[in-house]
Amino acid sequence: MNILYIIFYILSFICILLNLYFNHKVTSVSDNKKKKIFYVISNIVLFIGPLTSFFGSQIEGKISNKELNKNIEQKSDSIKDLLVSNKTLTELVLKNTNKMTSVGSKPKLIVGNAIENGHKTQLIILLDGEYAIPNLTIQVAVVPNYSKTNGMDIKTIADIQPIIPLGTLRPYELKSYFVSTVSNETFINVLLKSDNENWYEQVRIIKNNKGRFLFYTSFDKENNVFTNRIDPDFPTNKEGKYTIWSNESKSRQELGI
Repeated sequence: MNILYIIFYILSFICILLNLYFNHKVTSVSDNKKKKIFYVISNIVLFIGPLTSFFGSQIEGKISNKELNKNIEQKSDSIKDLLVSNKTLTELVLKNTNKMTSVGSKPKLIVGNAIENGHKTQLIILLDGEYAIPNLTIQVAVVPNYSKTNGMDIKTIADIQPIIPLGTLRPYELKSYFVSTVSNETFINVLLKSDNENWYEQVRIIKNNKGRFLFYTSFDKENNVFTNRIDPDFPTNKEGKYTIWSNESKSRQELGI
């Protein structure tokens, strides 16, 4: 469209020059006719020029708007692709971070089989969660005949075992550890540690002529009890409560079960 503008501007300029020429050089009737004809042509050119400029600018404006909209759409698509890429990258970083820090995962303790006529009992540790727990260690403290032991004395009388490395605890993988359960009543305190967190589990085991019975207690990060699991036939004292220590007993309601 710019070329048309230039052509019409040149023609308009030529018409102006010729008008000036005829105004000064007309000497005959024929020249006067030529002058009139040229006036008509020049006026037409001068009239068409602005119209062409107007409509040309309108067309060019539409083309520019169309190209602008196209560029905006292309940039919008690029921004969308960038946002999707950023979201994917963020999710990947978050997943890797969760994997490195084992977010949402914790070890779960289960009492396994007894060997040597019940004198040793297997503790099984499995993963509860999606992400593996690296550098897991276990430390166990054992108190035999706990129902005859004052709860205030366990730190001094407990048989504290050395820290044992268990390695990385992965999904569908089991770790095991054997503890002494020679007496008919055994309290086991289990401390599980990784690079980022600690977990506490306690198990009370009673053996009698009816079998073996288990009482689990789990603690949260603040070392508060958050769950108790007790076998239905776990023995109770004369008051119908569960013996925690010689100086402490609790009912099912007090235990929250």
